Amino acid sequence: MGAGALVSSLLLKSARLGLSGLEGLYGVPAQVGGAIRMNAGTRFGEMAEALELVEIFHDGALHVYRPEELGFSYRHSALPAGAIVTRAKLRLREVGEEAVRAKIALVDAARKGQPKKKSAGCAFKNPAGDSAGRLIDQAGLKGLTVGRAMISHEHGNFIVNLGGATAREVYTLLRKVQGLLPLEVEWEIWGKLEAEEVGV
Repeated sequence: MGAGALVSSLLLKSARLGLSGLEGLYGVPAQVGGAIRMNAGTRFGEMAEALELVEIFHDGALHVYRPEELGFSYRHSALPAGAIVTRAKLRLREVGEEAVRAKIALVDAARKGQPKKKSAGCAFKNPAGDSAGRLIDQAGLKGLTVGRAMISHEHGNFIVNLGGATAREVYTLLRKVQGLLPLEVEWEIWGKLEAEEVGV
């Protein structure tokens, strides 16, 4: 399928067909290409587990890779710098619609504590043996805002858009948290951004 396909649409279609392998990505706001590049997922599964082949455009040509050649790990891939994912072939298992929907319901239940406002998913990678959300909560940073970007009151590892938040405001909030806690950003940031000069 094309890299521009929405993961959410793909998951709904696979559920109707009774094909398992994408349920762990339920609720992840991504297109297939972005989900591959950052190996998006949840504790229930990640994108790399559902891949058979990945086509990328790099150095003026198309190349096809098996997932084991792309260095996937927690929220990371070793795609070459500047490479663009164009298509992917998935490896899904036929288990029946009822089984797929049961797993989706399990993932959905685990997401109940996550914010309903718009966000780009978890902002920071979980440190080994700990939770970024717990550390942010413990530091009293829930509700911290920059412009229209805010650390969610519901879950500390989400930066929510209060309406009209800019990329610079979100980036500034990320950097403010990193100035207080040793956390690594979950997202891959493209382009050049500079944090605003604002105090905590």
